[in-house]
Amino acid sequence: LSASILAGQAIVGVHFSEKLDAASAADPFNYDVTGVTVSAAALVGPEGNVVKLTVSGVPADGYNVTVNGVMDVAGNPATDASVAGTISAMMNTVLFRTPDTDPIVQGEAFTWGEEGFFVSSGGSDIWNDADACRFVYSEFTGAFDARVNVQSLTGTHQWAKATIMARESLDSNSRHADAVATRSDGNGQNQLTWQWRDTTGGGSGSLAGASRINLLENANYPNTWLRLVRPDTESNTFMAYWSNNGQDWNLHSEHTIPIGDAPDGVLPETMFVGLAVTSHDNGDGVVPAEAVFQS
Repeated sequence: LSASILAGQAIVGVHFSEKLDAASAADPFNYDVTGVTVSAAALVGPEGNVVKLTVSGVPADGYNVTVNGVMDVAGNPATDASVAGTISAMMNTVLFRTPDTDPIVQGEAFTWGEEGFFVSSGGSDIWNDADACRFVYSEFTGAFDARVNVQSLTGTHQWAKATIMARESLDSNSRHADAVATRSDGNGQNQLTWQWRDTTGGGSGSLAGASRINLLENANYPNTWLRLVRPDTESNTFMAYWSNNGQDWNLHSEHTIPIGDAPDGVLPETMFVGLAVTSHDNGDGVVPAEAVFQS
C-alpha cells in the first residue's frame, strides 16, 4: 500500500498490491486521510489497483491514509491498513491554454508515488504555434535520458495524444520536442510518432507517415514505452526511442532544433521535462483524454 499527491493538488493516489473489487474501492467511506475529508473515490488504470481519492483540501506534509473495507477481487478485505502518504517532490502540473478557452475541459493529474501518474486533459492539440494540454513535469539540468511506460490512453478523437516532452519554457508556444503515442483502438490513429516546435510561436513539425510506428503491431498498450534523450546541451539535439518491454530500445528518430537568433538560440541548460496529454478535441463537454504512465 502506498499513497502520494502532486504538490498543491487535492487528489490522493492510493496504490494497492492486488487488483481490487470495484464497488468497495469506489466507496469514499472506506478511506481516511489525515486533516481532510474524502468526498469521492474512483478506481483508475488498466491494472485495477489504483484508487483516486478526491479530498476537501491539500493534505499537509506528514499525512496518513487509512483503508478499511476495501476488498481485492478474491474478497479479501483491508482492515485498518494505514500508510504514510508522500508529497511528490519531482513533479508539478500546468495547463497550457491557447487562448484561455482551449482547453475548455481542463482534466486533472495525480500520482500514487514517484513512478505512477494519471494525466487527463481536453484541448485542441499539441501542435501548430501553441499547445493546449496538461503537462506534468520536472526541471532537468544538463543532458538527460527520460523513459516512461504508457500503460493506457483513452479519448474520443483518433489523434488524442500521450507524450514524453522536453520544453524550453512553460509558455504554451515554447520550443519543444516530444515522443508521442496515440490511441490504438479501432478508432485511434494507432501510431507512435515524433514532434517538435523549432521556433518560439512557430509551427510544429512531425515525422512523415511512413516513418511512424504501428502501435498494434509493435508496442501496444500496456507495453508502450517511450524514451526521450538529450545527449548534450550544445547542439539542441534530441533522440526518440520506443520499446515494447522497457529493455530493448529502438531508435525512432532524432531531431535538432535549429540555433537561430534570440529568443531561439541554444536551448537553456535547464528544461522542463515530463508527461503531456491532449484530447485533440476542444468541444464543450468533451470527455478528456486519459493516460496512465508508469516509469
